[in-house]
Amino acid sequence: MEEKVEECLSWKYLPLKLELQDITKTFIEVIMPVIKPSWSTEHLQTLHCCQDLGVSNDLLICFYQEGSNKEEPGNVVVLRVNGGHTHLFIDREQEAITLQVAHKLTGQNPPLYLQLTNGLCYGYVPGRPLDGSDIINQHIMRSTASAIAQFHTLMKLPSRFHGDTSIIPSTYKKYYHLIPTRFHDDETNEKVFATFESKESLKREMKEMVRVMNTFKSPLAYCHNDLQYGNIIYNKRTGNCILIDHEYGGVNYTCCDLGDFFGEMAGLNMPDYSKYPNEVTQKWFIRMYLEERNKHKGMLHEGVNEEEVCQLYCESNKGCLVMHLLWVLWSLVQAHLTGLTGFDYLEYARLRYAHYKELKKRMNGTLTIK
Repeated sequence: MEEKVEECLSWKYLPLKLELQDITKTFIEVIMPVIKPSWSTEHLQTLHCCQDLGVSNDLLICFYQEGSNKEEPGNVVVLRVNGGHTHLFIDREQEAITLQVAHKLTGQNPPLYLQLTNGLCYGYVPGRPLDGSDIINQHIMRSTASAIAQFHTLMKLPSRFHGDTSIIPSTYKKYYHLIPTRFHDDETNEKVFATFESKESLKREMKEMVRVMNTFKSPLAYCHNDLQYGNIIYNKRTGNCILIDHEYGGVNYTCCDLGDFFGEMAGLNMPDYSKYPNEVTQKWFIRMYLEERNKHKGMLHEGVNEEEVCQLYCESNKGCLVMHLLWVLWSLVQAHLTGLTGFDYLEYARLRYAHYKELKKRMNGTLTIK
């Protein structure tokens, strides 16, 4: 497997820093001749998307429509500009490797055409992102469960990126050290510490969640770690779902990915945690996930018993806590560092932390955290 992975590790690199004000011109004059030399500007259309599609990145979507469907995958290229300062907490080399491995080994993700100093240029995934209404669609949920199970089963990175412990404890520490003891203005500072009491209180929560993780029996695997609806694309024509955007990928307990998926059902902009799925819905999805995981492992005749479902249900809810805290820390870092505007990171952190506290309180009665 290591040899197969190493074969995936080749892509073009251009030492060019993208500037948002010149992004279309840069694509046409510099990037297009490198990755699509047969394209001409007369048949090119571009769409610049800011944080409507990506919370911490900007996107330029480029359509080429000479005598064919402009949304065919080969006729669309996505140019992404990384959010400001995200290099401080995202390993961009690992992200590029993940894209390539996901494309070559699992069939998930489009090809990576080019890596730039502060961005990527890659292919297009046809389809639409999931939304809240899809939770009642058994076919789409089955396809989602299969995509997640396939990712957990098949994704392998070089050993230097694929350790034998979860990345979450070290990521907690990385984010924590990037959070200031005081924010840049009094109003922001007041908002933050009205919710979180102090930076030290966050450290206590981190230690507690690490203790929780040490009780997990779920397997370690290369996980996506950001399973919000926008990162799961459903293709109606093929009936399949694909996971995209692997900035936060890394080794983790699989129950954390499932827990994150359940937590993300609240939505991204102003999340509504009344949409957090109940026990029946979670167990329904978990059973499908376990069935699909068996298929991807070649264990076609292996059944899924109720004990497995209940075990993973308990650990997925604990995993949701682990990931809630991760995204709270991430939001506080973004509020402090990022140069992009248009997303209220502090309110997002507040809402996510409130559900973290509520869920933890409920678990102390029914899903004991040791």
